[in-house]
Amino acid sequence: MERQLKRRKYLAEAETLEQYVRQLQRSMDDFQDSAVLFQTAHRDYTPGWTGQARDAYESTISELEKSESIVHTVYEELVAEVHEEMDRLRSKAEGLR
Repeated sequence: MERQLKRRKYLAEAETLEQYVRQLQRSMDDFQDSAVLFQTAHRDYTPGWTGQARDAYESTISELEKSESIVHTVYEELVAEVHEEMDRLRSKAEGLR
């Protein structure tokens, strides 16, 4: 009986993590949609900018691109770690069959 309770607990925790991964994916999709909108606006509206405004804008763009890269890296690492934990929990549950 206790083994079955532990098994259910591990499987429930794995399912909760699976839902978390889906939420992360939705958030990343929203982030990527925003990045595409920004890139479109950048391409459509800034080609004629010159001087100080252009220099300041390019500096900001560079920082945003670095931040976007960091977000993607952290997302990939986080999802990988969550999947590892899900696998660990499911393995523990299988061991209690």
